Amino acid sequence: MTSLTAKYTIGTGRTGKRLAVLAGVCLSGLFLTACNANTENRQLYDGFYFPAKTKAVDKKTARDRFVTEIQRASQSDKGARQAAHHTSTTYCIENYGTSQIIWDQDPVDLDTPLTLNKDTLVLMGTCNP
Repeated sequence: MTSLTAKYTIGTGRTGKRLAVLAGVCLSGLFLTACNANTENRQLYDGFYFPAKTKAVDKKTARDRFVTEIQRASQSDKGARQAAHHTSTTYCIENYGTSQIIWDQDPVDLDTPLTLNKDTLVLMGTCNP
């Protein structure tokens, strides 16, 4: 009876090793595909990628007042401005259904100087529904 149980045990012998190798190859391919997809779908501005984050200044009182942070802003002044405008507009559309923004410093206005904190562009605005 012990020989019958050993015969049908999964993961022994050549078949088990082949399945383990095949599973490893499949998982490796899946991980590589997932990593590649993240970099291919990045939005570029002026040819550069800018990690961006927009959030409410105070969620408890109102979400319309927000702050936008654009990292690596020194790569391109024009690109950082475009990234800030895009991510802020997306925030207002998602939360208020409007793309109208009242800016403290308008990123579209090229005469407006940018406020940088180290290498991060920091802008504030209010969604105007």
